[in-house]
Amino acid sequence: MADLVVLNYNDAETTIRFLKKTEGYQNIRHICVVDNDSTDQSYQELKAMEDPRVTVLETGRNGGYGAGNNFGIRWLDRMYHSEFILISNPDVLVEDDVVGRLEAFLSGHQDYAIAAPFMCNAEGKRLSGSAFRLPTKWQYIRSLGMLSTKFDRPNHYDMQELSTKKVKTVGAVSGCLFMVRADAMMKYGMFDEKIFLYCEEVTLGMKMHQAGQKMALLPQEKALHLHSVSISKSYKSDVAKRKLLNQSKLYVIRTYFHANGFEMAVAHLIADISIAEAAMNGMRKRRK
Repeated sequence: MADLVVLNYNDAETTIRFLKKTEGYQNIRHICVVDNDSTDQSYQELKAMEDPRVTVLETGRNGGYGAGNNFGIRWLDRMYHSEFILISNPDVLVEDDVVGRLEAFLSGHQDYAIAAPFMCNAEGKRLSGSAFRLPTKWQYIRSLGMLSTKFDRPNHYDMQELSTKKVKTVGAVSGCLFMVRADAMMKYGMFDEKIFLYCEEVTLGMKMHQAGQKMALLPQEKALHLHSVSISKSYKSDVAKRKLLNQSKLYVIRTYFHANGFEMAVAHLIADISIAEAAMNGMRKRRK
């Protein structure tokens, strides 16, 4: 059986709903809920959900998505010596048998470190961001632009190609739900804790790729991503969210792609333009 990490920040209602959904699952051994230093009463509310199968931990600081999940992964490794760990957002609906088939795939394919289902929206429509190719340096620099990414998406797989395969080896998978081989995650992966939010998937994919570890999308499996409101509670405007995204992307470009001075200057210019684009989008929304 797999163990599970679920991260909460100021959204106990969604996390409790997730726990109630998964409480009887036969393919999950232990659930580690990590409260990422919520500023509301989330920790106290979640603590009331503890039982022999559910542990609620408090990080003591909000280090972001990566730091919070790493906290839970390390705890499960220390306490349960996990073989497989399912990492999930609380706003995801995944069935017990899907969890079991993700584990079965990793058990039978030792050359893969990560497996994920196709992510769907609440209406069941498959989401193109379920998996993607690892970008080149200039592809990632161009991705800072809001307008350009609407027309230039070289890292997205063809949906028809994904939908017709039983297994698709991919560069990276969506961070909202995936299963990882715990020893590979501890040795080669782990989330970069200098990234607060966004871009965690691409850096994890790069680490795994460099270590010769493979990632699989299993298109026949699916989970629903319902999109909770926790990010919007903290970052209410499009500009604030865009600034955070740009900050993470610029860090990745500098640290993982080893961009030179000229490349960083271009990246900062595109990032600045995207802030203006976000501000204009915000004004258009307010006028409606």
